[in-house]
Parts: sequence; C-alpha cells; structure tokens
Amino acid sequence: MKIVQFITRMDVLGGAQIHVFDLTKALISRGHKVIVIAAGFGKIPQELEKLGIEYYQLNHMTVPIRPVKDVRALFEVKTVLKKLNPDLIAIHSSKAGIIGRLAGKMLRIPTVFTAHSWSFSGVTNKMKKNLFITIEKLIGPLSSGIITVSQFDYDAAKAHKIAFHVNMKMIHNGIHDIEKSVPKTSSDKVKMVMVARFAYPKDHLLLLKALKDIPHENWQLTLIGDGPLLTETKAYASTCEFANNIIFAGECANVFNYLAEADIFLLITRSEGLPISIIEAMRANLPIIASNVGGVKELIDHQISGLLVPRDNVNNLRTAILSLLFDEKLRKRLGIEARRKYKEMFTFSIMLHETENYYKKVLSHGRKTKQGVHEG
Repeated sequence: MKIVQFITRMDVLGGAQIHVFDLTKALISRGHKVIVIAAGFGKIPQELEKLGIEYYQLNHMTVPIRPVKDVRALFEVKTVLKKLNPDLIAIHSSKAGIIGRLAGKMLRIPTVFTAHSWSFSGVTNKMKKNLFITIEKLIGPLSSGIITVSQFDYDAAKAHKIAFHVNMKMIHNGIHDIEKSVPKTSSDKVKMVMVARFAYPKDHLLLLKALKDIPHENWQLTLIGDGPLLTETKAYASTCEFANNIIFAGECANVFNYLAEADIFLLITRSEGLPISIIEAMRANLPIIASNVGGVKELIDHQISGLLVPRDNVNNLRTAILSLLFDEKLRKRLGIEARRKYKEMFTFSIMLHETENYYKKVLSHGRKTKQGVHEG
C-alpha cells in the first residue's frame, strides 16, 4: 500500500505525533510506502528526514478554526494528495480529520480517521461541545473507516451517531517494549514524574495544589514537557513552599531514563483518549496515579495496577499521593501489575497488526465498491 499519514501538527512532541512516527517506520519496514504530511517542523520531522522518510510541511494548517486559512489548507492538502496519489489517507487529530476527509472525498481516495480523542471530549461549554459534535457528525460519513484508540471513544461515537454509516474499529494504542534496564540511583526521596504538555486538557496546577498540604521532606516531582501554560505553571510553583522539590525538565526525547529513575507516575488531566504516557509508565513497572477520564480506566485497574482519581478533585488526588508516598510495598505491587497488563494488551506489535489489517480491509472494501460502480 501507498499510505499518507496526515496529522495537524508535527512540531510538538505529543502522543499522537509519536504514534504516527512509530507507525510510519513500522509500516515501511513491512513493505509499504508511507509519506507524512503535517504543519510545523520539529524533532520528529527531523528524525523522519534522517531515516529518508518523505515529509511534506504544510503552510496553512492551524489548530484553531480559522475559516479563511482552513479553506486554503483544504486546497493545499488536496494539491499535495493529488500529487502523491496514495492508496489510502490515514488521518490523525481533529483539524486534520476535517481537512483530510474532505480532500479524500474530493479526490476519491479512501480515508481512515484515527480519533486519539474526540474534539468534544472534556469540553464543558455546552454550546461549544454541541458545535463540535455537529461537525463530527457531518464529517463522519465521509470516512471510509474510523479507528478509536479507546472503548470510551468508540462508545461516544456510537452514542452521538458520528459513525452511523461507517465501519469503525477500536484499536488500543501500543508501544515498543524496552528490554534494557537503566540502573536506578539510590535516593532518600520518593521520585514522582508527570509527562505531559503544559496545555489544556492537562492539569498541572491541580497537581501542585494537591501537594500543598503534603509534607515535602521526602519527595521530588519532575514535570516533563513544554507548552503554552509552562510559564504560568512555573510562576505558581515558585510561590509554593515546596518550590525546590519541583524540577521542570522541558521537552525530552529520553523520557525512558526519567521513568527508570521514578517511583510514581502521574497524569492529571481533564480529558484523554488513551494516553501513551501512561502506557510508557506501565512498561516501566511504575505505579500510576491518573485522572479517571476518557479511556484511562482501560489502562489502569483501580487499586490493582494504579489509582484512579476523579477529575478536578484535589482532595482525592492528595489522598492517592499520600497512600503511595508512604507505602513502598503498595508501589511495588501496583507497578508489577501495570507492567503485566502492558505486556498482555498494549505492546506495539498488537497495535501494528490490527491497524495494518484494518487499513487493508478498508482499502479492499473501497476497491469492491468502485468495481461495483463500474459494473453497474
């Protein structure tokens, strides 16, 4: 197959971008021709170019809705796709989902949209949420296929009739295992880590507020990531009594090394699909504290492989942190179970096999449909 992987932005290091990068490399290794198109240029496009993988940087794609630019983006994407003439367009992220499926329909190229999280997930403003649901319902039927990365998002699509006439499949995210172990340095502090962009829907401030009433002599928190809310978060942290316990590590390519040194992983957020950062923590044998939103509960079995806390609940979060800070045996037990579940359900090979087969199924169905049209 000749496949175009299309995502809105590639200048940030997020879960969807890492998914596209790893999937692209794997599909090429299995004999497929894969080209990536997106806005922006950063670490991942640089790596793509080093590997000799074609990357087309778009000029008019934006995340916010901007009608004039969006029309320009549509015709830019259409021009690129017409030139590349792929068998299939695999699309990721909400804005690319709209532009890509419209362009695919115009060019009669099959499209598979992967919903890493629906655009309306976690939106509290009712008018805005209804707008996003309406857009998804209008665009959904243009898809040749839809992948959701969690059962939560699959059920949401069914409930809102987004994929009423479309073949849809749930395929959990998966990541490569890392067999090598990094020696852990001894420390008298319990090391906590959170890997997340400083941007909505992540909720770093709630985490810092939860830590306010916790004795700060025996712990350290490393926050990995970059984003528009980083400055605000740093400013708030500087006013806290435990400011010296917080490390802002920035955007990192060697997240595995931080996880290998950590004792507890946290992901505090208002909305999620199926976060790769949690799967990375499961792979690293870490006990996890996470907000019970989206597909997170599909990763973490509460009190078995981690602790789930309600969204926006600072007291429950504080209680969960305290329970792990002072109970090493519980941390170890939860971490072992997290690793076991990763190996059983969330490896890269499982995800790759299911995704490749689904792409082939969608393409085969498209060919049969075209043949039927010609025969009629």
